Amino acid sequence: MVSGVRGTPRSEELTARDGTPERRPLRVSADRSRCMAAGHCAVTAPGVFDHAEDGLVVVAAPEQSEEEREVLELAVELCPSRALTLSPEAAPSVAGEARRP
Repeated sequence: MVSGVRGTPRSEELTARDGTPERRPLRVSADRSRCMAAGHCAVTAPGVFDHAEDGLVVVAAPEQSEEEREVLELAVELCPSRALTLSPEAAPSVAGEARRP
């Protein structure tokens, strides 16, 4: 198992108000200016990453579930140009609930 993603700590153990584990979606992004078209990402996670006609990475599905974390972390680690980023999505806002700074 890959331990963490460069510069991105593992998501904290979050719980909903009822005490059940809260599942936050993950956000996948790619910096095409860093991409060197090695293709490891598209081979590792083909439903998430693809390549454009210029050979550079395209994120086909930027929102992924926590269940996909391990394969996404592997894709990030295998990227030789360090063009991929994996981060937790912001929690959805709840109507009537004030946000704390």
